[in-house]
Amino acid sequence: MKVHLKLTSSLLREIQSDLRRPHPVAFERVGFLACRGGWTDDGGVVLIARQFLPVDDVEYAEDEHVGARITAQAVRFALQHAYHEPDCMLFVHEHAHTGEPRPSRVDSDCWRELVPNFWHVRPSLPHGALILSEDSAFGILWVPAVRQPALITDFTIVSWPLQRWTSEASR
Repeated sequence: MKVHLKLTSSLLREIQSDLRRPHPVAFERVGFLACRGGWTDDGGVVLIARQFLPVDDVEYAEDEHVGARITAQAVRFALQHAYHEPDCMLFVHEHAHTGEPRPSRVDSDCWRELVPNFWHVRPSLPHGALILSEDSAFGILWVPAVRQPALITDFTIVSWPLQRWTSEASR
């Protein structure tokens, strides 16, 4: 299944700016990307990023075993957004390097626990996770009624000039 994420360069800059801010107890920052989704004629998915929902400073819990641990209230905030808006939700963080990022075991474990919560409020929509690097991205999407998660294979940053990133997994 082909999955394509599109976002504007200004939204990407907003996300990167927030994720790069230091935090007193967390080693990294996280947030949620709200997207509208649609199905392509060949069964793929197109996601159009609409809004970044940063996690408030007070919603990070101290935990030296992970880069960022967020509270249940931070997750509830994102769930409330998805309840009120027909948005696909992507959990976002950044790996501070160039090249395509790869999820750690902690990332994968977190996603398996976090992402299914969004099906309680938007069961018909795909939800997933996104890792940004300085010049690339890695994304994964769980699509309703599909057994295995799908990789986000194409990323388009809408700007002048237009930028396209393709996941190595799709090559």
